[in-house]
Amino acid sequence: MRDSLGFTLLEIIIVFAVIAILSAIGIVSFVSYSRVQSLQTSASTLSSTLSLARSRAISQAKPTQCGTQILNGYKVLLNTASNSYELDAICSNFSYVIQTQKLPANISFDVLKTTSTSFYFPVIVNGVIGAGTIYLNGYGNTKAIVVDSTGDIR
Repeated sequence: MRDSLGFTLLEIIIVFAVIAILSAIGIVSFVSYSRVQSLQTSASTLSSTLSLARSRAISQAKPTQCGTQILNGYKVLLNTASNSYELDAICSNFSYVIQTQKLPANISFDVLKTTSTSFYFPVIVNGVIGAGTIYLNGYGNTKAIVVDSTGDIR
């Protein structure tokens, strides 16, 4: 009878093959999850900007850029050509850029489905001019952001 104190070469190769297969499956799953999260994060950031415009308009929070001018409201403008958007304060019919955001690489606005590219939230009024749906595309997935006529963002 032969005493065995270790593993055979075949057993070691089989173990490494199993580890390699499981690692490959894990990496593919992680990359897929990462891509979905990138699209979700972009949609959440845009929704937050829309919510910020709405809340500032309702509370009449006047930015320093307005100076002594009258605050009329806040507007979120989508630039589908550059895949970016900006938050503007509208004071006495002049527009002041508060913040600008660019979508990450491989995330874009769906120009065929998006129904509005300008969302204006007037002060005091709980509503929006330019209600519509924004569609973001990325990595084979689509995410929709709905802004209804009352200013609710979903």
